Amino acid sequence: MIVPLAVLSFLTGVLTSVLSRWGLTRHWWVLFKLVLTTGATALLFVHTRVVDAAAEAAVGMGHDMEALQLQLVIDSAAAFGVLALITGLGYIKPRGITPWSDSSRAN
Repeated sequence: MIVPLAVLSFLTGVLTSVLSRWGLTRHWWVLFKLVLTTGATALLFVHTRVVDAAAEAAVGMGHDMEALQLQLVIDSAAAFGVLALITGLGYIKPRGITPWSDSSRAN
């Protein structure tokens, strides 16, 4: 369920930014959120392989379960950090206009 929700989060973020006054390329914080969400979604696809390996190890396929457990904890902690940063950027909205913005519309 998390992979489709991550893709949906990316799509709704792009759509919302395009339709709002913030724009997709007007503010650095929006671009930074886009980069973080894109990277996190891409890494989620890689992370599903670790989850598959952990599931196989759980049924006795011979993988090293301790290394997989550590990898799952590290991945989860990193994902939480990225989500907290993305949420903070959306709440705080730091100043800074990109060179690609229309300066006449800047707030």
